[in-house]
This record gives sequence, structure tokens and C-alpha cells, in this order.
Amino acid sequence: MADDTFSKLVLPFGLAVTEDVGPRAVATVETFASWLEYAHDLLRPSEIDTTSAHNKVKHGLAVRGRSDLKLSFSTIPPDADGNVGLWAFADGNVVDLFDRSVLEFLARPPKKNKVRQGLELTQLKLDYRVILSEAAMLAFVHGALFNVAACRHFAGRTMPNTLSIAKHPGLVSEVPKPYFAGHQVGLRYPITTAEDGRTARPAGIAHQNGMWQTLTFTGEKTTGRVVDDSEDPPIPDEDDN
Repeated sequence: MADDTFSKLVLPFGLAVTEDVGPRAVATVETFASWLEYAHDLLRPSEIDTTSAHNKVKHGLAVRGRSDLKLSFSTIPPDADGNVGLWAFADGNVVDLFDRSVLEFLARPPKKNKVRQGLELTQLKLDYRVILSEAAMLAFVHGALFNVAACRHFAGRTMPNTLSIAKHPGLVSEVPKPYFAGHQVGLRYPITTAEDGRTARPAGIAHQNGMWQTLTFTGEKTTGRVVDDSEDPPIPDEDDN
């Protein structure tokens, strides 16, 4: 097995690499390798815990989908009455964090010195188009790996009469690469303290460019409303009707 390379694990078993097939084979290996690395990134610890999100959805506990949440950060604070004018949401004054459905779940960060940490609430923005594209590409790589593994395993052996090896998904050319739509966007903040009372890790935002930005909440929580602070439209004259 020392001579095995990644290309031998994903390209069709016994593929003859001709001048015509060569470029597509190289593109396939590079694409499959990038998606395999992406799958690894989804499973390893990160500021937004996608593994916990998956487990919560799988078991249906402490998780829910929301389509009623709109979250924006504005540089313009409310006035003394708690009102925020529409102009505060103009370009340059506001950054939209959640503008579509989100997955909301409760989870705990990893233990520290065997002490269980407090609960955190995570809100992860969902885009069904990105999710379907990523799922399709990961399934594509999964199918290639298992086809090649099955062909290698049964090479020179007699297959059972009722069984056959599923076809290799084939070579690829123009397909999405990981992070083609940017990184995951989410918000995470602590709900409870750790068992020993220590301070929870800070809240933060995961941006589309991959940056993680910590947040510090100061002051008191306040409520307000968005008001139309534009001038009233002129009343048309009766003679104009």
C-alpha cells in the first residue's frame, strides 16, 4: 500500500489516463482533495460548532429552525425614545448578519480541566442552495471513494450473484469548490456559567470571509422600534385628479 496515492483512491479503478483524459483526471483529484479537506474542517473544533449542530438536528433536542429572525448591526444608536430611523439602515451604516433562515441550538464548549462548561446559544445562517451544493459534492466524493475501494476489494474475486458494485460517479470539470459561497455566518453567546462559576468564553460573530470577531455586551438591554423618519409625501391637489 506504500505506493498508493490519493489519485488511486478516487479515480475510476483501472482508468487509462490518455492525453484527453489527463486534464480532467487532474482536475478531479484536486477537486476531490479540496472537498475531503473541507469535510475534515466541518468535523474539527471551531468557533461555530457544526458537529454539535449536526448532532442536535439528528436527535431533535435543544434545536430549532427559525425563519422569523432578522439581525443587523447599525452604527446609529436609538434616540432617547428608543426609536431608530430608517436612514440608520442605509448602506454604510448597517451590516446584515441574518437575512434568511437560521439554525438555533444549545450546546456546551469542550470541558476545561474536566469541568463542564456552561451552555451557549448558537445561531447559524442557512442557505438551502449552498447546503444542497455542498451535500451533492460531498456525496460525489463519497461515491468515488467507495467505488474504488469496492473495485480493489473484489478484484480477482467472484461477486455474489445478487450483488454488483455501484458505478463510479465519473470525472469532474466545472464544479463548485469549497467555500464557493464564503464561510459560515453565525452568532454565538453564553447563556449559563460553568459548573465552577468561572467566566464563560466571550460571545462572537463568524463572518462570511472566515473572520471570527469577539463581542462584549455593555450597558443595559433596551427595546425600540424602527420609524419612518423621512418627510411626509406631498398631498396632491384636487385639480390634479
